[in-house]
Amino acid sequence: MLRIFICDDDPMQCEKIKTMVEDHLLIENLDLDTRLAFVTDSPSALLSYLEKNPNKHMHNDYGLYFLDINLSHKLNGIQLASKIRELEPSSHIVFITSYAELSHLTFRYKIGAMDYITKASHEEVAQRVRECIDTAYSRHLGVSASSKSGGFAIPIGDVIRVIPLSEIMFFEAHPSAPHMLILHRDNNQLEFRSSLNKVEGTIQGFCRCHRSYLVNLNNIKSIDTSRRTVEMINGESALVATRKVKDLMNFLKSDPG
Repeated sequence: MLRIFICDDDPMQCEKIKTMVEDHLLIENLDLDTRLAFVTDSPSALLSYLEKNPNKHMHNDYGLYFLDINLSHKLNGIQLASKIRELEPSSHIVFITSYAELSHLTFRYKIGAMDYITKASHEEVAQRVRECIDTAYSRHLGVSASSKSGGFAIPIGDVIRVIPLSEIMFFEAHPSAPHMLILHRDNNQLEFRSSLNKVEGTIQGFCRCHRSYLVNLNNIKSIDTSRRTVEMINGESALVATRKVKDLMNFLKSDPG
């Protein structure tokens, strides 16, 4: 479970961020794995909540914190973030503040913030908030490529499975279930919650050849330019957008394999 927290002493700003978060969770249908856990204007109240409601599984539960830096409290946002780090070392910290000049403090105190958002236009802040949620959500699910292991980690039930990249033919957007993907392996298929946009941003050696397909370039067998399809080495096929046919053809011609 990805838990989201907001701490801002400005009631109007706090409500705005809360609405941004709730809207994104609803639109992206993330509420099964992510929830807005606690919203407050008090650092003490937030810390008290965390002490009473710790993450049950530190390896698989994450907290995403949207914090103001200037809080009307004996603890400022930087100090609050440090205490959160003590309780949840893997937490994601995001500062939303009107004071851009204070960003250097996050480095001085070694907070390791995910983002530092300056309160500017509503839409700009909302976009950055959405991006932070998506990044934290992907990390929570383990949807990422590992350059060391050469694998791609996905959640299957309560287990994180690492699939070798060499075994992946392509990712396909589920035709009937929004926010679901189908991972096609050499001999079977796996379904998991995510989007092609998120996977595409975390993995190398794959090409978004169509809005519904992300193919492994190393496992392409042939391309049918008339039908605009690509055949993989396991016999399966994926669609190719017209504008991507030439790119794939050039890749096959330049590939020494």
